[in-house]
Amino acid sequence: MNSDASFSYEVTQDTTKNLASGQYFVVAQHPMQNTIFDIDTIPGGAINQANQNNDLWVYNLQLKDTVTGVPTKIFKLGGAGSLQGSDAAEALVEGINDANVDDTYTKLQFLVEEPVIRIDSIGDKHVGDKFTITAQTNLAVDDEILVQVYSSSFKPTDKSQSGEFSGATRHCESHQG
Repeated sequence: MNSDASFSYEVTQDTTKNLASGQYFVVAQHPMQNTIFDIDTIPGGAINQANQNNDLWVYNLQLKDTVTGVPTKIFKLGGAGSLQGSDAAEALVEGINDANVDDTYTKLQFLVEEPVIRIDSIGDKHVGDKFTITAQTNLAVDDEILVQVYSSSFKPTDKSQSGEFSGATRHCESHQG
């Protein structure tokens, strides 16, 4: 955390390249006055160590069984029958909103999309015509795109045949606008 109470966390391409396309949720949680994350998975704790099914639960550490002292399970985060996506994010923030919990949070979402380039229709052109190829993409600004234009009659030929064709290649950068 910075001296002005701001912070940042960068989700790198190394992380997003392994994510499936879809909607993702981020919950930034702060433990507040008691300096304990009251809603937690207790990673490596005794409760989850005994689990043989690789199930992962989210617990409310402020609500404990009066006999065993074991924190209350809120929802299953990993394993069979676990909550996914928006259901898991909503269960997490509901847990943090519990009156016994002093933690605070901010929830946001983002999308991971497959790269797409959509080229606008060009129509028929005549030899010597000048025209512009336009397209839309969800690639990042300044990503490099290779545009190649070939004659529609371009095809493999025998060595003895003429294989003449015309075309053009150009490296472009994506930009907004």
